[in-house]
Amino acid sequence: KPLRHGDVVHVRGELASVEDKSSGRLASYRLFGFVDGELAIEGTTGFFVRAATRGEKKAAGTSDSAPGEPDLVVEQHVDSDQASRYAVASGDDNPIHTSDETAKSAGLPGVILHGLCTMALAQRDLVDRLAGGDPTRLKRLGVRFAKPVFPGETLTLQAWTDGEDVRFETRNSSGATVISNGVARIVD
Repeated sequence: KPLRHGDVVHVRGELASVEDKSSGRLASYRLFGFVDGELAIEGTTGFFVRAATRGEKKAAGTSDSAPGEPDLVVEQHVDSDQASRYAVASGDDNPIHTSDETAKSAGLPGVILHGLCTMALAQRDLVDRLAGGDPTRLKRLGVRFAKPVFPGETLTLQAWTDGEDVRFETRNSSGATVISNGVARIVD
């Protein structure tokens, strides 16, 4: 159900799985959010730890190729201060999003945008363009964060619709996929 400003969400989570991948370990969790004791949100999330493997490595996942010409294309410029603004708004002030020095010490070329911010930009455009601006029509959203996004880049969302189901991806200025395996369900 839609969350409203001021709702207090109590979240319960449980570990669903731990998988070794070719470049690290993925821990997946199921999440349940309750408002006034009533289930309001169900979701899954994964936390990827680079190069933290044990045992045999599995092959890296691949995404399916795009199914022809997209039904929707939207470009979005990422402002140079977007990561800092999102850190304040979200409360996620991990320094890889706010400090070039820290990001570089982590092996990145500089500050990266929060994955959830990148997802929120795609979600906003899907809701605005395919759900008439009504977020209550969005019933499912899932993505795979494929590559980091850097401030100053221009992102391109491409979406393919099939009834209520939408497949989408987001590419950066160089054409690399930064959000892959995007799925959304938009209902009437």
